[in-house]
Formats: sequence, C-alpha cells, structure tokens
Amino acid sequence: MKNQSVQLLKTQPDDCCGGDNLLPIDVAVAKGLALAKPVEGFETVSLSALQGRSLINDIHAGFPLPNFNNSAMDGYAVNTENLNDKGPYRLEVTGRMAAGDRDITAGGTVVDSALRILTGALVPPQYDAVIMQENVQVKDNHIVFDNRPKVGTNIRLAGEDCKKGDLVVASGTLLDARHIAMLAAQGIAETSVRRKVRVAIFSTGSELRLPGEVLQTGQIYNSNRYALASQLNQPFIEVFDLGTIRDDFELLKSTTAKAAEMADIIITTGGVSVGDEDHMPKIVTDLGGQLHVMKVAIKPGKPVTVGTIGKTIFLGLPGNPVAAFINQILIGREIIDKLADNAPRAITSYPCQAQFSRQRSSARQEYVPAKVVGKTPAGIPIVKAFKKASSATLLPLVSSDGFVVLPVGLSKVRQGDVLQFIPH
Repeated sequence: MKNQSVQLLKTQPDDCCGGDNLLPIDVAVAKGLALAKPVEGFETVSLSALQGRSLINDIHAGFPLPNFNNSAMDGYAVNTENLNDKGPYRLEVTGRMAAGDRDITAGGTVVDSALRILTGALVPPQYDAVIMQENVQVKDNHIVFDNRPKVGTNIRLAGEDCKKGDLVVASGTLLDARHIAMLAAQGIAETSVRRKVRVAIFSTGSELRLPGEVLQTGQIYNSNRYALASQLNQPFIEVFDLGTIRDDFELLKSTTAKAAEMADIIITTGGVSVGDEDHMPKIVTDLGGQLHVMKVAIKPGKPVTVGTIGKTIFLGLPGNPVAAFINQILIGREIIDKLADNAPRAITSYPCQAQFSRQRSSARQEYVPAKVVGKTPAGIPIVKAFKKASSATLLPLVSSDGFVVLPVGLSKVRQGDVLQFIPH
C-alpha cells in the first residue's frame, strides 16, 4: 500500500485573524514555515553522538568502497584462464588469505593453483574468481570442482559501492544508523552538524498542578507539559522548560520575554483562545511581536496561534491536551524541522475504510482518534473512530492507533467511506 502525505485542503480566504474567517491548515503551516530560517551555528560531533543530528555539509567519498577487490564468500580463488573448457578440474591449494591479511600465507602464488580465501579477504591480482567452498571437494590439499566460474564470480570489486568523489550523505540529512555507517566506512570520526534548535516551553493556567502534588477543587494535573516535552525529545532539539505559569498577565509577559531571549521558538499551551484569562496573543503584540496565524480551520485546535517576537517564533497551542498534541505534530514539528534544516518529513498517511458513520460540521478539517479493527479483502485498514473523543479526552487518544482525517467539506461520514489515516 502506497503511503502519502496528508492533503490539507484550503477552503477559506487567506486571512490571519480578521472576522470569522478560519485559516486553512495548509496555509497556517505555510505561514509558519515562512517565518522559520535554519538556525545559524554548527558544532563538531563524534560518530557516537550523530544520531538524529542535521548534517551541515555534503559528504563526498574520499576513496572508493570497497577500496580493494575482496572475496564475497568463504571459498577458493582461481585464475579462470588456466582452466580448460570442460571440467572436472583439480587444483592444488598453495596459499591462504583471510580478512586483514596483506600477503598470501602458507604457500606461494602459483597462478595455476587455487588459493584458500575467506570472506572479506583481499583477492590478489593473479586470481579473477572465487568458488564457494560448498561447490568443491577437498582431497589431499587439492580441490576438485566441475564448473568453470565466470570472471568476477563472488568478488566484490573496488568502487562498486561508491567511487571516490561520489556524494554519500547530503547536507540537511537527519542522520541515522545508515548514514553513520557510511561515514564510519569512509573513516570519518567526526563531522559538523547544525547546532540544536532551542525550544522554550511553558504551560499557562492557574488550575494546573504538577503530578505528585495534591489536587484541590477546580485543579487538574498538567499533562501538556510532559506530553510536549516528550514530543520534543529529539537529538536536534534543546528544550528549555520554564514550567507552569499561572494566569497572571505580567508574569506571563515576563516569562515570554525571557523565553524570546533564549530560544529560537517558544511553544506554549493554553491561553490562546478568547476567554478572560487567554492572555498570550496580547502578550505577543505588547512585546513588539506580530501575529501571523490565528483561528485555524482544524478540529481540535482552532485557536492555535503562530507569531514572532523579534527573531523568535511563537507557537501558541490550545490548552486542551488532544488539541495541543495534534497541532504540535501538524504545525510545530514542521516549523522546528525547518529551523533545524532537516530534510522535509511528510506526515505519513494511508487510505482507510470507515467502520463508523456520523454527521458533522464541514467547516474544519477534523482529526479523530481511531482504532484499526481489521482489513478489507484488498488490504485496506478498517478503522473505527471513538465516539466520545474530544479535544480534552485523553483516553481515546491513548487507546487509538492514530487519527482518521475528516476533510473540510465532508458533512457526513458513511460506513465504507475511504478516508485518510495518520498512524501514531
């Protein structure tokens, strides 16, 4: 089944926050990306610490791989020119080569003889094929075999993997074990990567308490702080956790100003809607910042806000935990990847068949926690949406396998409809 990136449909005018217009999610993401420029600065990091870091320069092969002809099998090296047209053939074994040997051992270099050779060993130039040991009989220090091998059989040729000068890892690559293996094979012990993206986070809300504290009436535990920190737990991110800030305008303002001085991007949860204690949009503008995104056509998460304070990006996520969770995936991750100069990572989705039906308002693109409950005869996953899922309910999120996407313009979902599914 072919994966594809989620289609984020534009259905409303491109307007930041005027009137009742809702900004389409794809436009909101594009506006956020337009604000982001790769952070400046780099650091030199050893191979053991490169996982998940963004390469700052192209890496070209300094020498070919492999850098010498070597045996692909345990067996016997022969010179095919000295074999008659028809077998069986009988050759004396006059030497031995193992991986790491620089010279033939335990014998001479007679070209009409065979050489015992092990996987990875250098193939001397007088031999042009290797016969697998399973295909010979060994008798009295001789080998007997029936078929004449072709030139190059079971030999890894110098440069067949890559040639000197080939691009082996491109700038901007988010390094993983594959790339690190190539760098190691090229003898590169350390390399330059872009410095980490500095992300300052804090939660807003006088009702929030830390897990482990005793709750009083009207209070809840702060789940957003830990969920967001977990989502940001990436090797290319440095998190500055400023904690939980009560709904006090001046305290929130001073905390935001502090965050803007230390970070490339500020991510907050709560305080971005239209309630009496939703101070964050005004704080951004009071600090001389600009708001570029408000009121997005997404459910959950309509009040998500994107702006700037000086050179620092501000991302205000809703306070409801599911809304904060999905908007960090759809918007926050994209912006941070741009800051890190990571190669774009499309949000993976695939077709699914609905095993549910519902009426809905079609003005916003909706992301509903859903469970995979089977497959169609064609192999398409069948998903069932959680009935009681909302922006504030964590259990459906925890119990789900991902989100089923209900696009703008779809007012009724019927059993059997083909939709898109984003797996966790």
